[in-house]
Amino acid sequence: MFMKITYVTFCFLLCVTSVVAQKNQGQNRIQNLSKLEIGFQGIGYGYETGLGNNLAIDFTGGLGGGYYVYDNEVTHGWNLLQPAVYFSVNPKLYYNRKRRIEKGQNTNFNSGNYFGLMMRFTTPALFPSNSTGDLVTFADSLRYSYLFNFHWGLQRPIGSKWLFNVHVGLGVARDLEFSYQAIYPALDLKFCYLFNHRKLNHK
Repeated sequence: MFMKITYVTFCFLLCVTSVVAQKNQGQNRIQNLSKLEIGFQGIGYGYETGLGNNLAIDFTGGLGGGYYVYDNEVTHGWNLLQPAVYFSVNPKLYYNRKRRIEKGQNTNFNSGNYFGLMMRFTTPALFPSNSTGDLVTFADSLRYSYLFNFHWGLQRPIGSKWLFNVHVGLGVARDLEFSYQAIYPALDLKFCYLFNHRKLNHK
């Protein structure tokens, strides 16, 4: 049931974004951003692609934290020497870009506030300590997990090369090995280095 709801929601978002993208062809369209991301979730590569003036989809993958979901509890953690692999897809609706433009505020690098739906997949630790005979650590308890959350976020540029992004919300986490599931508070904070900042540095 959980996966069906996620699938239907994602298909609905794709349909809506496709229709809106065809209507929004102005010069204030969302920009495509290629970025290195460093934050709570780990270190990875992200690509945010615009779908008109207000919609975008953010794709991210990298190394970082994993999850342990058990009996209505969700625990997140990561170790630099025992990272997990993560992938996420995050459709985002920027709702205040028009107002920011009217006020003459900066909209560089998709600066604005947004509502998003995060779908994230994480693996167990790549180098579990119990495989080498060492003491068992928290990383050894990480399992294949799937997370889905609804959140509010904001994105702001820092100079001409960096972005600051934070979001808060509520979601559902599911253990893909044993089908445990739990509700969790969604919080993410990250700094992003833009690879194509020279092409995008304009209002």
